[in-house]
Amino acid sequence: LAWLLTAGGAVRWPKSRTGGRLHVIVLGATARAEARIWAETEYWQELNHLLAGHCEVQFDFVGPELDPVPGGRVHCLTPPCATQFFEARPELIAENTICAVFNGGFGNFVASGQEGLLWSWWPDLQYLTDRGFLCTFFCANDYADLKGEVAVHSALLNSQFVVAPRRNPFAMATVYSDDAGPDGPGVDQEWFSGNSFLYVTCGRGESGRRRGEASDEDDPDARQELIDRVMAVASGSGELEVAATEPPLLALGAVETPAA
Repeated sequence: LAWLLTAGGAVRWPKSRTGGRLHVIVLGATARAEARIWAETEYWQELNHLLAGHCEVQFDFVGPELDPVPGGRVHCLTPPCATQFFEARPELIAENTICAVFNGGFGNFVASGQEGLLWSWWPDLQYLTDRGFLCTFFCANDYADLKGEVAVHSALLNSQFVVAPRRNPFAMATVYSDDAGPDGPGVDQEWFSGNSFLYVTCGRGESGRRRGEASDEDDPDARQELIDRVMAVASGSGELEVAATEPPLLALGAVETPAA
């Protein structure tokens, strides 16, 4: 994340020193991973050190798999987590907020057939895209997680990509692999390495799907239609084409109105 916000070119910073506050919202955070690192180490403060010439960074960790941590920065919410979090904090807007999703897994269904994570993320993905939040996504592999997530953004949301899907130069050092794939040892073997791929989105194009359209994602037939659209994109050969956009210019000096 620190690399994306500096040398990675995911954002444009104001030319003058603003002294404002950048809100980094870690969505889908868990007690064993992101929140534990926050509570037990100074690792997250690396971002504050790197951005000291631009802003102060405030972190919030949001998700359904969190335990209470002193300090008020950890928020255990049931899906749709992001929607609840942001609607209670109207001072957090696209100009002063960045969202980070580490290994969300909502695209893995293109390989596993398990769609539960997609539907738990689906309302929040629409919410974040509609409101133009800069969202950084990190994936544990390319053959399922990355391919499925990018297909969801392309086929359903028409998300605009600030950073196109690519390998992360700062992936986790360890790799987990199954002993055998579905067709026997060494055949289509599954593997996972945290944060091994990344991409960044910000808003959507005019043709993107929005909530309130005729088809209802709570309806089984409508859900299957959405899945079919994603699978049609994910199953194609070659690289996926994504819609590109310029990195957003942050406006951290904007007045933040306290929530009522």
